[in-house]
Amino acid sequence: MGVTYTAYMAIGLRLDGERLYEDKLVKRGEHDFDSSVLFHPQTGEKLWASERFPLDGSEYIDDTFGPFEYAGEDSCERSDWKAVVGRVLTKETAYYDEKQKAPIDLNEIDLNNLKSELRDYFEPLGLWDESQFGAWLIMRVC
Repeated sequence: MGVTYTAYMAIGLRLDGERLYEDKLVKRGEHDFDSSVLFHPQTGEKLWASERFPLDGSEYIDDTFGPFEYAGEDSCERSDWKAVVGRVLTKETAYYDEKQKAPIDLNEIDLNNLKSELRDYFEPLGLWDESQFGAWLIMRVC
């Protein structure tokens, strides 16, 4: 078993990764009971389970969250991990833009537009924090 190191530079909103998820009650098995009835009245079996789902409606968070790129420390089994949603640069993408077939010029990233798009997306979710918009380095060690 080895150690994996991954480094990211991300420009965007930094937040507690746990806040990107919500817990929902999910039906266990076949039954017609309301979610207020937690246990089967005859068998005592649990009727509902709490499961976590990403707020953006996807099945899981990989390298995107909603319309934005995503980088997080979430693979390390920590409860206090941080995530950045916005524009993520890795060693593979920071130096070369596949679409343009040219090196990426960081001066060409429209920070005001990115900030506005992030605010519009995250404010209704109650996750926008002006002080957490910026350039962030994330090191994932697992």
